[in-house]
Amino acid sequence: FDSEVRNEITPDIGCDEGNFVTGTDLIRPRITHEPLGTTESPAPRTLQAYIADNVGISTGANAPRVYHKLNSDTTWVLVNPTSVQDSLYTFTIPGYPLGSVVNYYLAAQDDGGNNVTHPYNGSGSNPPGTIPPPVTHTYFIATLLTGVQTIGATGSNYTSIDQAITAVNSIGVGNGGVTFLIRAGTYDENSSSINCYLDANRPVVFRADSGANVVINKTAANGVTAAFRFRGASNVTIDGSWPGDPDGRHITINNASGNTSIIHFSDSTDHNTVKNCVLNFGPTTSSTNRVVQVGNTGTQPELPIVANRIENNDIIGGYYCIYAYGNTTELVDSTYIVKNDIRDFYYYGLYTGYANGMTIAYNHIYHVTASASSTIYGMYLTTGSNNHWIHGNRIDQLQGSATGTQYGMYPYGTGHLISSNMIAIGGGNTGTCYGMYKTLANGNLRIEFNTINIFGTTTGSSSYCLYNSSSSGSDSLWGNIFQNTRTGGTTTIYHVGLYIGNVATFAFSDYNLFWTGEDPADNRWAARLSTTNLNTAADLMANTTWTPRDQFSFGEMPPFVSDTNLHVRGDMSTAIESGAPANGSVLFDVDGDARIPTGMYDIGADEGTFRRVAFGTIAGVVYDSIPARPGMAGVTVSAGRYSTV
Repeated sequence: FDSEVRNEITPDIGCDEGNFVTGTDLIRPRITHEPLGTTESPAPRTLQAYIADNVGISTGANAPRVYHKLNSDTTWVLVNPTSVQDSLYTFTIPGYPLGSVVNYYLAAQDDGGNNVTHPYNGSGSNPPGTIPPPVTHTYFIATLLTGVQTIGATGSNYTSIDQAITAVNSIGVGNGGVTFLIRAGTYDENSSSINCYLDANRPVVFRADSGANVVINKTAANGVTAAFRFRGASNVTIDGSWPGDPDGRHITINNASGNTSIIHFSDSTDHNTVKNCVLNFGPTTSSTNRVVQVGNTGTQPELPIVANRIENNDIIGGYYCIYAYGNTTELVDSTYIVKNDIRDFYYYGLYTGYANGMTIAYNHIYHVTASASSTIYGMYLTTGSNNHWIHGNRIDQLQGSATGTQYGMYPYGTGHLISSNMIAIGGGNTGTCYGMYKTLANGNLRIEFNTINIFGTTTGSSSYCLYNSSSSGSDSLWGNIFQNTRTGGTTTIYHVGLYIGNVATFAFSDYNLFWTGEDPADNRWAARLSTTNLNTAADLMANTTWTPRDQFSFGEMPPFVSDTNLHVRGDMSTAIESGAPANGSVLFDVDGDARIPTGMYDIGADEGTFRRVAFGTIAGVVYDSIPARPGMAGVTVSAGRYSTV
């Protein structure tokens, strides 16, 4: 306040700095120290600490000190500081032999007898620290882990995976990193916490040994409720493949008891990978159970969780198969979820919120064993989801209760590119079906070259390929296929290709295929704009509320392989072939095949070389013949394109 210099170590409270008289001193000294890590040298070690107090640090017989011992010993040995400069104290711990585990802690007191230890919760005065804290610092004198090590019952470097993880956490890893080959067998272990923060030059890999099938059964213990928890970890990989079998899944990780996750990427965790594994949580109805969790629960601030990968795993069970959720103080960033089977979940296949820049690509989301839940979401994006690339996923064969509601994809958030996905739902379910459901005030979504098919029969519920009730946004549709052939509609129960609650929310829509049949009495509508039903793609084109959108869209029964396999048959002519201009942002199809760079892409998720229907711009042109299909005699022209009849 008076421009007087603050004491750097023990400033006065409030705005005024000075030399004031205090009453009884109740404030302990403060010790700041960075613990020693593993060393490969048996030589003496130097450590430093800043030790300060508001009144004064004791000297002489009660001066600060370091207590140290071998882990196997019971008697602590003290050393006094070798030098003191202001508040910086330097100590030397004598050398110990290679292979030793050394424990140590620091202690200090002030002139008033207030004492402190580092780590905390030790005690004792005159001299300080005679009672050690319950947990002390530990360092190893050992060669850093490098090269190839083995895990197995006999003749291996380690007998358990948890033992190897303990070594990594405590000893450390040298340049070039270390690979642990897990030999064949079943490993019944407690859950493990991976805490090693390593740079890219010191990676850790746990992988199946060549020819080995590995089963790991994990039981929650010691406060760790994930089979493998990554916390303060980086550049660690669990890989179930073999050399020569890069996509094989030869490690199975089961929840034996008590875990809430199989894999948990927690605080300060980046560039870790779990791939080529079977992650089996098993059936559950508890919302706390997530097979893979990225982020923490609750609202406490998180440390960054960045660029972790979940790749080519078979992810089974849980209330959520994958739960990637940060909070307002720290978004989960750049998570990579690719090529996984995501199945047999109770409620959500993939759930994400407060997450940015995720890659969600080429996953298959489905059920083999039906859930009992009355509501099923294949993919659910909620608050705080931004700028995801959602590409090439297949969502089909969702199975909840027979009369329940199914959502293929629920894309909340902003800035997503949703492309080349296949969504097929409705079989074996008589409830409400949504291929893609968008609501609330969010937008700037690009929905491009997707294929959505709704099929099956209902007795009392509507269905929609794309349902948009958002009150705001600036979304675009380009090159999609929307087919809804569901039956059982009435004048109040209808089956719709495209539902738009607010026309203004779509800035652009064109080059799409809409097919719900063309019978005006079947209660299937190519589009429904608020309360206006439009029977065909031609009706949508002609609607003055919707124009100038979809002036190059059309109607055709797409020649899918089946109701759930939405690839396009190659033996039937179709206007899907080269049906939409290339837009430069969707370069691959649902199978990872490159889009044919001719200036025109195939419409929908599947790019191929199909039999093409010739296009014209004037009514009456001659088109290539289309083989007759049930209810279709040939081709007739409608505005801009054509529709089958």
